[in-house]
Amino acid sequence: MGIIKNLWTNRLRKRVLNEGVAVALGSGGLKGFFHIGVLEALDEVGVPVRMIAGTSAGAIAASAYAAGIPVGDMKDFAAHINMGSIFSLGNPVLPKSGLLKADSVIEFLRKSIKPNRFSEMKIPLYILATDIMTGERVILHDGDVPLAVRASVSVPAVFEPVIIDNRILVDGGITENLPIPTLRKYWKGLIFASSLTAPLAPPMDIQIKRNRKPLIHFIKSIPIFQGVPWLDDKEFESVETHWAAILLRAWDIISYENYSVKIKKFPPDILVTVDPECNPGLNNLNEDDILKIIARGKEKTFNCLKEIGVI
Repeated sequence: MGIIKNLWTNRLRKRVLNEGVAVALGSGGLKGFFHIGVLEALDEVGVPVRMIAGTSAGAIAASAYAAGIPVGDMKDFAAHINMGSIFSLGNPVLPKSGLLKADSVIEFLRKSIKPNRFSEMKIPLYILATDIMTGERVILHDGDVPLAVRASVSVPAVFEPVIIDNRILVDGGITENLPIPTLRKYWKGLIFASSLTAPLAPPMDIQIKRNRKPLIHFIKSIPIFQGVPWLDDKEFESVETHWAAILLRAWDIISYENYSVKIKKFPPDILVTVDPECNPGLNNLNEDDILKIIARGKEKTFNCLKEIGVI
């Protein structure tokens, strides 16, 4: 068994380092910083990335990497993201097809991702979206990259959908949250997947808060009023969170169910998965947490490559 394992390991190592891999970057909201660490590790080890595909959060990292933006620059930029900067990219609109128009997202992506055309990317790039009319997966590989990314990150009811080629497109995570099937269509070699769909853990930004009515509590603290029966000073419970945190949590639950089925049907050759705790939540989004998530992505990729004998 040891000889067979060594032969398999040596063969896999040669394939990874010589033939290279296609990389699939999954959807997962704020956990997307994990992808930056994964890409950083692949670069440092010298694994050739021949093709890349991304869904939603993964589409942002995939497009930046395919455009040739250094991973160090991606990390520096990510470290300064916070809740305010995220929502500043959306232009509030009257609720029609979405709460945010997100014209600023396109503008931001055009400035950040250069070149802008699929045909100008350093390596082949595939972006996943969903046709809201037909329910079909849509693979975007031609035309304008920022517009494709904007479609892939269009969380329904939050961002307005995008029209491309007469199709109304929303978040790609609905139909393919880890784009392994897409890469299998275009690439016959090894696929390295970075999944943001970890087993569900309690979110840090949704809590039950126990409160008392301040005025009633003050009055009841005065001895003369302590026996008054109609002054109810009981605790009451409320949900302490942000509306977007509820939406993202619901999205995580749906994604996990979707992922659990598809990963069995379309397994990658090499897989790294984000830790459940690598999810800071909107309220706790800060530089330290972002850099920890990136570092964890890098560490898990190094460990994975060591386990299969690549390094």
